[in-house]
Amino acid sequence: MRLSELLINIDGVNWQPRSSDPEITSIHYRSQEVTPGGLFVAIAGHQADGHDYIEDAFSRGAAAVIAQKPTGSNGLTIQVEDSRLALADLAARFYGWPSKNLKIIGITGTNGKTTTAYLVERMRASAGLNAGVIGT
Repeated sequence: MRLSELLINIDGVNWQPRSSDPEITSIHYRSQEVTPGGLFVAIAGHQADGHDYIEDAFSRGAAAVIAQKPTGSNGLTIQVEDSRLALADLAARFYGWPSKNLKIIGITGTNGKTTTAYLVERMRASAGLNAGVIGT
């Protein structure tokens, strides 16, 4: 998918391809996992700041970087207001909006939530439907 296609409707981005509109082959938020053609999204965390690893991402073949701080890098960098939010939007578009195909059931109450969740999972499985359970 072209970078310009991924950036459609990303908040705070007004980027027009100039000389290059690279094909993006993967999306990463850890620089050591970047592969050639990948898009690296720099996220400021509690213990590490992805902006400190932008040059590492480019050295591993990143086609472009999304950042929320000025970088000073010579590589293709697009600045956004919130890179964490941008990552969610970029990944959803890149992978074809997979959450649109999910059916979610929420169970609330004081007692019986776990039992109910596993009963629903078993009923769906018996009907040949996929199910997953997430709880505390």
